[in-house]
Amino acid sequence: MGSLVAVLFIGKYVAGSRRWLPLGPFSLQPSEMAKVAVIIVLSRYYAKLINTDGSAFAT
Repeated sequence: MGSLVAVLFIGKYVAGSRRWLPLGPFSLQPSEMAKVAVIIVLSRYYAKLINTDGSAFAT
């Protein structure tokens, strides 16, 4: 989340918008890291919902 805020202050303009963080010779879009983080968090959450008998929801 901090990298998304960092774009506001040290982001690099590309094609008229400030979306890239310069990291030495590379640039990185923090939104891509956020997408991966959301996938990991949601998969962990839903994995905890599965019961020991394999059913997805409590009955």
